[in-house]
Amino acid sequence: MTPDPDINEQDALHALVTSDGWAFVLAHLEQEWGAQAYARRMDAAIVKAKQENRLAEGDICELSAAVRAVQIFAQWPSERLKQLAAQKPSRNPFARQRRA
Repeated sequence: MTPDPDINEQDALHALVTSDGWAFVLAHLEQEWGAQAYARRMDAAIVKAKQENRLAEGDICELSAAVRAVQIFAQWPSERLKQLAAQKPSRNPFARQRRA
């Protein structure tokens, strides 16, 4: 899906991060991938590896990568808003001049 070029990205992202829906998304991500969920998943990976008589290193690396991907997703709208706010609008030296 391609964003509509007529929609202002900064306004759209601001509307997203201040919406009730985004709050629900973040709450769900915290529930499924936050610190407590991470600990549960880590314990499960270790138990499973012990049951299968193998090292859990690969499972732990995969879990850490998944958690990091979720964190990046959750932070992207706010980070992008910071980038957009930091960008200086291009200044056209002739924009304020009017023909008499």
